[in-house]
Amino acid sequence: MKKYLYVKVRFTDVWSTDPSILDFIYYELQKVIPTCATRNEKQDIAGERISYQLHQLQNKDSQITDWITKLLCNNGFDPFDFFYLGSGAGDTSIQAHMELHFRKAIDV
Repeated sequence: MKKYLYVKVRFTDVWSTDPSILDFIYYELQKVIPTCATRNEKQDIAGERISYQLHQLQNKDSQITDWITKLLCNNGFDPFDFFYLGSGAGDTSIQAHMELHFRKAIDV
């Protein structure tokens, strides 16, 4: 049976099955945008962090989805699906309306 690490990115919201992947994305982003912070963190029923929203991005919010995609792909994640949520009033960034899904097979 295969096992996967999974990451979902929706604009500045990041969700993962593994808290260490959330840490990795955040620490790598801080190297590029030192003011970056997280908010709206969520935990699963066991108390492990599963998601957060990135903010204080120095007006680079619209570039974050592309940057995270590159980071994950360069580290062995497979972009296997996306979902277009439709456009919102006043927001012209297509990244704000996409949900991207990544996986990485792990040895068991």
